[in-house]
Parts: sequence; structure tokens; C-alpha cells
Amino acid sequence: MKPNDQFSLLKRQAFLADYSSLSLLYQPIMGADAFLVYHFLLASYEQGLSNQPFSRILNHLDLGMNRLEQALDVLTALDLLDVYNKQEVFLLELKAPLAEVAFMGKPLLKQLLRKKIGDFAMATGQQSPDSSWQKVSKKFSDVFSEIGQVKELVPARKGFDWDAFRNLMRRDKLAFQDEAEDVIALTHLADSLGLSWLELYQLAKETAVQHQISLGRLQSRLQQGGETGQLSRQEEAILAEAKLKSSLEFLRLLKASRKAGLLDAERSCLASLAKEGHLDEVINVAVLYTFNKIDSANLNTKYLVKLVNEFSYKGIHSAKAAILFLRENQQATRTRTQARTKTSPTSNVPEWSKQEVKTEQTIEGQAQLADLYRQFEEMENKGGGQ
Repeated sequence: MKPNDQFSLLKRQAFLADYSSLSLLYQPIMGADAFLVYHFLLASYEQGLSNQPFSRILNHLDLGMNRLEQALDVLTALDLLDVYNKQEVFLLELKAPLAEVAFMGKPLLKQLLRKKIGDFAMATGQQSPDSSWQKVSKKFSDVFSEIGQVKELVPARKGFDWDAFRNLMRRDKLAFQDEAEDVIALTHLADSLGLSWLELYQLAKETAVQHQISLGRLQSRLQQGGETGQLSRQEEAILAEAKLKSSLEFLRLLKASRKAGLLDAERSCLASLAKEGHLDEVINVAVLYTFNKIDSANLNTKYLVKLVNEFSYKGIHSAKAAILFLRENQQATRTRTQARTKTSPTSNVPEWSKQEVKTEQTIEGQAQLADLYRQFEEMENKGGGQ
């Protein structure tokens, strides 16, 4: 947009804006500039304003073009305005603000307002049922057919269905870590990625930590993919186990192969890494490597945290990417060692990837898999270290 670009207001029947809603509910979210622009456009409807340059608004409200564009963006994001463009002409369609009950029924708007004015102001100003109440009222068309017969039909809802999302959370005993932050972030993810509420819920459930939705792990899951590189037979076996088990189950298996039990410090470390947003499958690869880097019946938690942080720094969000990263570092270490010692080159394929192993869930298969874990090569002398 430029100051000399023309705009007009969509010809439509004027509406009576709810000024109380605009001032008490929308204004804290939209800010002063968007609030002024909305009122200017609302007043212009009555004047039949059309084919005017944006400079008219700039001069009237004493705004710069950047502030005006941002104000218009805010109004469109809050569904108070639609903007259409054809060449250098813009068409503006102003929309009526929601009344208080309807406003509070929108989880995103409600949480945005809560962040701005605080819980106390929300409690004193809200006149609608709180979130513990679920609205179950039906419309006529929900209950009766076009010939007046009672029917059993629930029309599909458009957009992000927060009622359905919360119903599944209650069923699965899930909770938000921070409801205000999570509602805003989840709505943004669904909107930007084109995900339905059910698709996003399935991912949120799979990546939850201790029955709480984890935005960090959810975002890591969404960033997976694009790994290039062929895995050996044994690396595929490791990948399958890393993706199949939780980090606690995976560690328990490794320690059992060493005739050791889990320590509280180890449990705490795994829980902390998960809360920080790291996925179990990535933690599992780091756990396996750490055990073989530092030969001990107990997990070296400091080294594990260091390795997981390195994965995060490198943008590694999947078990496959972690395995490929460790292999590449191992090969680089071997190349440096060969150059220093001037020995004959050796195969770049790890020894543990050459042998075959059964991964069926049998006693023999588990024993062979545990033996495979112990053979996972280290880095720097034992494999590419960090």
C-alpha cells in the first residue's frame, strides 16, 4: 500500500457497532491505532466515502503509512475488517464487533484479552458462564429436518473446534501447561499449517509430557522430515526401537541388559529433557550413544544433556537424523585419525551395522537387540564425540 493508493468502502447496510464491546474487549488487544482506524472507517460508512486515497486517513488520524498498514492488519486478524485488492485500488469491508457473550465464547479472543488485562479484570467484567460449563443448546436445523421430522445429525463445524478439542482432552486426561499461551499458539499452528483441530489434537496427544500438552515437542514433531541418507540394517533396527519406546522404557531395557536398575536422577533427567521439548525418539538415540561412549551401568546424565543439546543446536528433530549425524561425525573422526596415523583406510560402515539381528519381541530377539545396543560405536576413538 502507498499513501496515494485509492480505497473505497464496500456498499452495505450500516450496522450499529457495540461500542462497549469495542472499548472494553477489543481495544486492549488491538491497540490505539487500530481502534482509531476502525472508528474512522465506521464513521465513513455513514458519509458514503468512496474512491479516496489512504492519505486522507493518514492526515485525519496523524498516522504514518506503516502504522496504518499494521492497524489494518490487526483489524483483519481480529475479523473486524476484510481487505480486497484489484491493481492499485483497495476495497474495505467493515464488520461488526462481537457482543460480550459471543466474544468470551471465542477461546482465542478470550485468552488474548486475559493476557492484556489480567485474571482479576476478566473476573469482574465477564458476564458469561466460565469454561467449566459446556454449551449444549441446539439450533432448530440441528434437531429437525426440512419436513419437520426429528433427526439425528450433528453438522460438521468449520474452523478450529475448541469445544471438541477440550472434550478429547478431558477424555484423555490431558491438561495445558499454560492455557493462555497454549490456546494462542495452537490456534496459530492450526491456521498456519492448515491442520484441522483433530489432526492437531492427535499430534498434541502423541507429544504430551506427563499428561500435559507440550508445545516444544509438538513443534519438533512438525519439523520432522527431509532426512536424506540410507540406513544400514542395524541402524534400521535401532531406529525402530527408538521410535517404538518411550525414553523411560528404552533406558529400562538398556539398564536391564547390564543388570542394573533405574536411578531417580536418571528418571529426572529424562523428564527434564522431555519438558524442554525434546522428543523421546531423539532422546533414545542419545541415551544409547551415551551408554556406549561412557562404559558404565549407570547413565552419564551430564553427557546425555550435552548431546541432546547438540542435536537441538543442529536442528535434529528425529531419530533418523540423529543416527545419520552420529554416523557422519564418526566417519569424519576416522578420516582424521587415518590422516594422522597414515594407516590404510577402513570401511566407513560401522561394525554394528554389518551384522544381522532379529528384532522380534522374543527373549532371543531382545537379548540380541540388547547386545546390539552394547556394540553401538563411540565417537572420537570410539566414534564421533561431542
